[in-house]
Amino acid sequence: IAARNKANGFYSNHHLSGNYWYNNSAYQNSTNFNMLNRPSRNDADNIDGPGYDHILKNNLAYKPYGFGSKNTANIDTSRNTLVTNSWQLNLSLSDSDFESLDIDLLTSPRKEDGSLPDIDFMKPASGSKIIDAGTDIGFEFFGKAPDLGALETNYVTGIKSFENTKPDNIYLYQNYPNPFNPVTIIKYSIPERSNISLTVYDILGNKVATLIDQRQNAGSYGVNFNPSSISGGLSSGVYFYTLKTDAALITKKLIYLK
Repeated sequence: IAARNKANGFYSNHHLSGNYWYNNSAYQNSTNFNMLNRPSRNDADNIDGPGYDHILKNNLAYKPYGFGSKNTANIDTSRNTLVTNSWQLNLSLSDSDFESLDIDLLTSPRKEDGSLPDIDFMKPASGSKIIDAGTDIGFEFFGKAPDLGALETNYVTGIKSFENTKPDNIYLYQNYPNPFNPVTIIKYSIPERSNISLTVYDILGNKVATLIDQRQNAGSYGVNFNPSSISGGLSSGVYFYTLKTDAALITKKLIYLK
């Protein structure tokens, strides 16, 4: 995230070649994305030239600030690769597309226990046009496609089928993110209709949460796990989640950090 810089937010700074720019968020910089390159190593008198060979995907630029401000500069579409960046998509963004645009949040103090503060600066709000507007570039994401910018959201509630194809085996995937705070998503796949139990245990083997306990059709599913929703909450530490079907019992480890 680059915010409120008097010159450039993300800046190629006279590089002699292109760079990769993936899922960055820029807000109220004089130029949010400036891809200025140096045209040639051999021309000492000319260090300013349009950017070339850059690859920009899933970037978010909002409200450039100051005299002559603009979202982009020195980006020639014929010499760079641009994929699902906000300025290409005509999204007509407004402040309501974000949880917060309070820059002071970026200098918030740590919590009393020393952990990082919870910051919603530039986080897409529920229902925002930013959500699922990106392209899959290999990073983990929730929903149908990545969100634009630096912050990936997960507003999925309850159980959600995330694939239409029938799985060929039983899978319990590693939760993501891991370690996590406050919410993680657990995905699993079953190849045929089965009784399903998805349960979380502490390190001593005590059951702390039952996420799923029902009969389900073949398919792939995802469910949120939010320890703060459990009565009394959970302490930081290592926990285990277990998928039990009619044919298998699979366990994996997760780490909760408060």
